[in-house]
Amino acid sequence: MKEKGADYFMALILKRVTHPYECVRCCITKKLISYGEEYYWDPQDNFIVDFNYYYDRQMAMKREAAQEKVQQAMNLLDYKQQMLNAER
Repeated sequence: MKEKGADYFMALILKRVTHPYECVRCCITKKLISYGEEYYWDPQDNFIVDFNYYYDRQMAMKREAAQEKVQQAMNLLDYKQQMLNAER
């Protein structure tokens, strides 16, 4: 596996298995991807990622980022509420 430096990034290409007797295996989950299913492929190192796994990971990352923003907003609201109570 190549090092992930400043000049390296995975350029994933969305592909679909179009031949009925062809299968590919996801490099992360080891799931067998068969006819009609989609996957991401990195041409630099022939890395294959299942479409559903990639989508779920992206959604989880977005959910975690949104949760952090919500937590910051709640902390700010709590701080303002404490300051108003202290002024009274």
